[in-house]
Amino acid sequence: SEGDKISVNGHFSKEVVINPENPSSAKFEVETAVLDYPYQVVYPASSKSMVEFKAVQNYVANTFESGVAPMYGSVSTKGEVVKLKHLSGILKLSIKGADDKTTIERAIIKSEDGYIAGLFSVDFATGAITPAESMSDTMEYLFGAGLELSSAEPKSFFVVLPHGEFGLCSLELHTTDNRVMYLRFKTSGGSAIKAGVVREFGAITFKNGAKSALEPLESEEDEFIISDISHLKKPATIDGEYLVLNDVNEFMWVCYNGQTVGGVTYKKIRIGADIE
Repeated sequence: SEGDKISVNGHFSKEVVINPENPSSAKFEVETAVLDYPYQVVYPASSKSMVEFKAVQNYVANTFESGVAPMYGSVSTKGEVVKLKHLSGILKLSIKGADDKTTIERAIIKSEDGYIAGLFSVDFATGAITPAESMSDTMEYLFGAGLELSSAEPKSFFVVLPHGEFGLCSLELHTTDNRVMYLRFKTSGGSAIKAGVVREFGAITFKNGAKSALEPLESEEDEFIISDISHLKKPATIDGEYLVLNDVNEFMWVCYNGQTVGGVTYKKIRIGADIE
């Protein structure tokens, strides 16, 4: 966003200038005498070419806080364009109140296995991240003046976590009048946090002292990664990085890594890297 900075090989850029005709494109300038290839780029800017997953995130309506979702990229030769890639996944959580008298003050997320906050080193070839400094298995999410819940419509908030597997994570919701609800969600195997992917959970209703599991709206069968769309039995449309079925009840065949998979209905098909 406007005013952000990146770093190249540990050197900070000037504040970003957004192209108004193409908001997905931005221009950064780095003032330094010499920069040697490869250029290793991280966002937000870091003098150590590491990325930080913040131990405290703050509520922003309908999105997540600026600067909490690190990205990386690299170029090895002159003339290449840097393409920044995500290192984090996003959780979308929605909650209602049993009445209109509940205000959420903060949420605390704790991993069962691994660190979710601190400084991480980046493998610029693969996007793998490794815990490095000031690590924590706990992250706090603050709602400022508070998120007032409604019994009619759920209120949503977005939490950013590093990509990877962290076992069974816990999430506590604390209200302004000291009530607590205890939630948990899986982040292992097919439920791992995926870079650049928003995982949306079904809405829950706050209940003091209750313990409950968060359930994602989409199962693994709802999304399937493919690299060849030529075997689709019926047509579908391309929307960004997704292949979206015109009819979610279509019977279809897809080719995945050279193996044919048939007779399965998918709501969303993620397009592989080789699909234009």
